[in-house]
Amino acid sequence: MADVRYQFFLSSTFEDLRHERQQVIEAVLEMGHIPVGMEVFPSADETPWEIIKRAISQSDYYIVLSAGRYGTLGTDGRSYTEREFDLAVELGVPIVGFLAKHPFDRPEHQRDDDRGIRAKLENFHEKILQRHVRKWSTVEELGLLASKAIIYATTSYPRTGWVQADQAKSVGDFQAVESLRAALDEAESDVDRLKEELEDAHQLIRQTVLQDDEIQPALLSAGEDVVDIPIRYTLSGIKLEAHYSMSWDDIFKIMGPKMFKVRVVKNYAGRFEFEKDLSDRIKSNMNITAPNTQVRIDAQFLDTILFQFKQLGLLILEAGDNGQTWWTLTPKGEVHLTKLLVVKKA
Repeated sequence: MADVRYQFFLSSTFEDLRHERQQVIEAVLEMGHIPVGMEVFPSADETPWEIIKRAISQSDYYIVLSAGRYGTLGTDGRSYTEREFDLAVELGVPIVGFLAKHPFDRPEHQRDDDRGIRAKLENFHEKILQRHVRKWSTVEELGLLASKAIIYATTSYPRTGWVQADQAKSVGDFQAVESLRAALDEAESDVDRLKEELEDAHQLIRQTVLQDDEIQPALLSAGEDVVDIPIRYTLSGIKLEAHYSMSWDDIFKIMGPKMFKVRVVKNYAGRFEFEKDLSDRIKSNMNITAPNTQVRIDAQFLDTILFQFKQLGLLILEAGDNGQTWWTLTPKGEVHLTKLLVVKKA
């Protein structure tokens, strides 16, 4: 009997499940089968979706892996992961599902906190739970579950699979295998090319000022314009929320020196170094003198500050080959900071 190898299409979000994906891929390989994974594609281009459709239709089994992130939305409002899942259902490809036991207890960068996106994710999980699903807590546990699930799927729902050329039943079988292999090679080549194009597009977006009419720099609040900063602090055991007004230039004078010729990233606590300087200035100006009282700036508003200065051409968001991103001053930002900080003659 020919040694049949099955093709497994692995579908999931990517960055938050990088290690989990590796465990599942290794389980597929250890069982002697073929893993196929499609990561990220531009939502404006339908070509990647055609590649995904072809890959899923040519796969014997479909594996869906999901935790606390819903993923990139397509033009129809569904994530690519859910769209791939629905296609597998439509094509009748056997589905093996893996869900995190506690998807929203994961670190902040591995979960969606937006209510609308989380609702979509929860609905998707309900859809997955209608299939053969296993839940995991740790990466190691997932690896064991994946191995068992692969054995169960291939024995309970045997498919056509792939065989070596010398084991093919006929010339027709050999030609079919070669045709599938050529299609897979073409798909993988297209994936590599599209990944490069996507990274180039992301790099362009990170490093340039967007040109949409409604967000032209000339139309944005800047300079001496005042903005209300949402803050939180505890005083005499009472949690308080307030707003503190500060000009964009005053904000830039505080955070800019921390970003001069420096790659600024979040620390282990998920905060930027300049946040403390900004919080301390607000605390001092508000005359909050109670000991051990910390003023915290709304995290979402900090993102607003960063992207406001990016669109004004003062900051740049860069990325390294390992996918890590950081903020730093642009040449325009360095000039503007210099103008704000230098002392002129009286």
